Amino acid sequence: MHLFRAVAALALIAAPAWARAGGANLYPLAGNGIEAAQLRDLEGQIKSALLRLRSPTLTLDSLDTLEPGCGVATQAKPACLARLARGGVVLIGTVTQSGRLVQVALSAIDGQARATGPVKALVDPAVENLKPLVDALQGLDALVVSGAQPQAPAATVAPGGAPARPRAPRAAVEAERPRGEVWLGRAAIGSGAGAIASLGGALAFGYLARKTNDDLTTRYSQHTLAASDVSSYQNVNKYNKVANALFVVSGVLAAAALTCWAILADDDTGASGLSRM
Repeated sequence: MHLFRAVAALALIAAPAWARAGGANLYPLAGNGIEAAQLRDLEGQIKSALLRLRSPTLTLDSLDTLEPGCGVATQAKPACLARLARGGVVLIGTVTQSGRLVQVALSAIDGQARATGPVKALVDPAVENLKPLVDALQGLDALVVSGAQPQAPAATVAPGGAPARPRAPRAAVEAERPRGEVWLGRAAIGSGAGAIASLGGALAFGYLARKTNDDLTTRYSQHTLAASDVSSYQNVNKYNKVANALFVVSGVLAAAALTCWAILADDDTGASGLSRM
């Protein structure tokens, strides 16, 4: 958080005065069942998203979150929030839990108590990804500029069925995959490839051991063995040891790959369930 404040301060100092005038100030977020520390982290992410947005309308006016002088965000009146706008807008938002993600709903209140929004974004608390918030703020910025309100999507009725539930925008539903899942995918692919390569090597050395042993058996039956064939017997032993070791490695890598894919499949099932909400 200290690093965020330092970077944001430099960005505010570098921003032209006209861009900062009448900017956006963030009112403390509210959320049932959401820890206060998580709300503060989300407020920091929203401020970072505002800096990345580079909008003359929704320009971060201050690094400090406004004092909750109008009560909690869920009960704050537009007329009270309008007095905090200072020529710009006040961003007010609520946070709700949605599986392993959190949904942030943001609205903008101007100095005349006119409310715009809300726009919504799904955020993964475990991933530092500002894209869902930036996309939501871009939509809110367009609404503030046009003075329009977001329209609910029209419900479509399937033949002989109930109205279909509107789906959230894809950009809001899809969050960047956690780094752990990315590494699990790479580990699964690498382990699977290693298992196949080890199995191929085991089969190759097993074939060499069998072929060499068959040649030696033929020579023995024909009484053509020579002193130089001692090294061939040693090679058979080496080939068998290498083949057995590669078979074991192949089994271990295959088990690792299957475990990684099983974990990823569970995560994908949970994510797809969220996207259908």
